[in-house]
Amino acid sequence: MISDVRTIAFLAVLAALFYLIHVLYHKKHMDFAAVVMVGTGLGLVLGLAIQFVAGFPDKPMEVAFVAETTTWFAMFGSGYINLIKMIVVPLVMISIMQVIINMQQGSSMAKLVKKTLLVTMGMVDRICDRYRDRNAVRRRKRRSDRGRWNRDC
Repeated sequence: MISDVRTIAFLAVLAALFYLIHVLYHKKHMDFAAVVMVGTGLGLVLGLAIQFVAGFPDKPMEVAFVAETTTWFAMFGSGYINLIKMIVVPLVMISIMQVIINMQQGSSMAKLVKKTLLVTMGMVDRICDRYRDRNAVRRRKRRSDRGRWNRDC
């Protein structure tokens, strides 16, 4: 929902910044990491500009246009983060598979399997210890609660 002209103005500024980033990356052939850093800096400046126009309120989300603008900006930010999350899992899996495929057969593979099993078993052991400790605390609490119940009768 857009109820303020300032919301439209800041959305137009965001669109212009997106176009600038597009030009920097595709037309000027700037490095991706540099473009991300430029985008982060421009986002910081844009956020400060929104706060400046709002008068740096103590509770900025109570200002109508700030809440609206934040909602619209979050749509793009959340989409970007979700895309990164979707890329990371397959990338890690492919990297692991590539390492396994490129390893020489024999002792290297045996060492990898042993280390993997040791780490996995260690993690399982730690989880089981925490589970046992948590249940022991609960059992002690139940016993003490039963004692109180019997005393009250």
